[in-house]
Amino acid sequence: LSRKIKVKGIFIDLGSHSGFYALLAKSLITKVSFSYAFEIDSIAINWIKTNISINNYERKVFLINKAVSGKITNFKLIVNNKNRGSNFITSANYRNKNKTITLSSWFNKKINTKISAIKLDIEGQEFDVLCDMFENIKNNFWPDVIIVEINHNFKKAKNISKILEKNYYKFVAKENQNYAYEKIFKK
Repeated sequence: LSRKIKVKGIFIDLGSHSGFYALLAKSLITKVSFSYAFEIDSIAINWIKTNISINNYERKVFLINKAVSGKITNFKLIVNNKNRGSNFITSANYRNKNKTITLSSWFNKKINTKISAIKLDIEGQEFDVLCDMFENIKNNFWPDVIIVEINHNFKKAKNISKILEKNYYKFVAKENQNYAYEKIFKK
């Protein structure tokens, strides 16, 4: 991963769980200036806070307590107490105050700098978030590396590789359900 990142920028970890990727990226990749860990599960958030504190990364890894999807909508978190890494959100007309954000709305408002790499493990929201990124974030900010969990049980999973290839990313590695892609053409 470190060799594939060409330009200094940020690391975004969507569905951070314990913060492993966010902390690893900041500690091992010299071109990553900051990591942003997105998580909404309260127990996982405590794990991330602990891991940030233990590693003295309070000014290097930032926790964002928001659910990310392809469009802004109300949601409900469905918790799997046996495997909290498989929690997911559903947006079936919930009338609550919990709203998702889009990656582009957060990025364009708060960050607006180069993304070195992004990891998406957001239980079925990956395709819609990638669509939002490609449509609404300027392509010179797109990441050099994208790591995406592709769970073939989700309806849109087969479209993930297609949208990545369409936007000039090539497959480079796979571990379990995590697929790594690197940018091959700068638009």
